[in-house]
Amino acid sequence: MLFIVHNINGLFSPVLVSIMQFVLAHPALKARALDLIFKFPALEDWIYHFALAKGLVAPGLTIQICSDISLSTPKAQLIYADLKDAIEQKGGQ
Repeated sequence: MLFIVHNINGLFSPVLVSIMQFVLAHPALKARALDLIFKFPALEDWIYHFALAKGLVAPGLTIQICSDISLSTPKAQLIYADLKDAIEQKGGQ
C-alpha cells in the first residue's frame, strides 16, 4: 500500500505544486481553499507539510495565515481575538 501511495504522490506531485502555486497567487481563491482545508485537520496537516517540503510556504505558516484571513464577520473576529489571547497567554508562560 505504501508503494502505491508513494508512486501516486510522485506522479501527481508536479501537478499539485502547480495548482498550489496558482491558488497561493490569488488571494480570493486562497481564502476559499483555506476555508475548505481547515474543515479537515488531517488534510490541512498533509497539505502544509507537502507545501513546506516543496518550498511553497515558509515554516510558521499557521501564524502567517491569520493576517490573510478576512475578519469580516463578528464570529471570525471573536475567534481571532480568542486565538490571539491564547497565543499571548501561552507566550507569557
